[in-house]
Amino acid sequence: MLDLNQAEEAFKSILANISTDIIPDFLIRVRELAGDALSQTTNSDVFIQEIQDSIRSVLPTDALLPSEQFQSPAGQNHDCDQATTVHVDGFLYDDDTVDELCDQGKMSRNYCTQCGCRQVSPLNFISHSMTLKQLKYIMQYVMPDLRRKTLLDVGSRTGAVLYGAFTYSDASNIFGVELNADFCRLQQSIVEKFGMQERVKVIHGDICAQEQLLKQADVVIMNNVFEFFLNTDTQKNVWKFLRQSLTKTGSVLLTCPGLPESLQPLELVNIMDGWVDEIDTQQQREKAYKRLYDDPDSDELDAIHLYRIL
Repeated sequence: MLDLNQAEEAFKSILANISTDIIPDFLIRVRELAGDALSQTTNSDVFIQEIQDSIRSVLPTDALLPSEQFQSPAGQNHDCDQATTVHVDGFLYDDDTVDELCDQGKMSRNYCTQCGCRQVSPLNFISHSMTLKQLKYIMQYVMPDLRRKTLLDVGSRTGAVLYGAFTYSDASNIFGVELNADFCRLQQSIVEKFGMQERVKVIHGDICAQEQLLKQADVVIMNNVFEFFLNTDTQKNVWKFLRQSLTKTGSVLLTCPGLPESLQPLELVNIMDGWVDEIDTQQQREKAYKRLYDDPDSDELDAIHLYRIL
């Protein structure tokens, strides 16, 4: 597959090697083909929007379920206490949608530090899902060619990564492993409703029971998976299991946040030695910011890190 610069050079080469009298007709044909490609992209976005609408209709705004149990996180999210933290599913509600909800009085970005006065502080907003722009960045900018490949999402929750991989990549086998039975039922209903069964499989269970799948996966994605849901000792055991099971040389591990941020509070940074090598994604990230984001100060892709299994 050609990258953008290679495609541009190939196009220039074609123009330089065709008869000048057919260039106008050729450019008209190119414009028609480009229109078809753009229409296909739009159709993909509409498909995702329909999935989002379906999930929003059955989940509360915070996308939390009574069957979930939360832990007080350590590390970079240690300040997320229940009183001042708002859970918002980033896949279902982007910043613009949150602003609309705030304008409608259905949500607030601030809390009063002293009831009845004007001393307010910003609430902590936490998402347990990738945003749509993050998913596009992952699938369209940083992932290798996924044809005939297996992608595994650890802690698939509402299924955002599964739907993003189905829509924006050519991954042949897409697996989501989720511990919460209610979320598994939700994912399965969406997979069946939108005809994704051939490529997408939802597994209800503990990732520590999926050693063979971990060993076979070409891509493993982990988005802020453990710290809000598992106690410290359990997190340590899971990470040690992942270190022993993710051993397919050349396979890819994508995490948000980066491994050091997740492992340092657990005093497990040393397990990275001889296990992974981080892949530089700066160029892809810069391109994605230019094409996907209107806000030049956005930094939400910075927390996404890509590693190669050694």
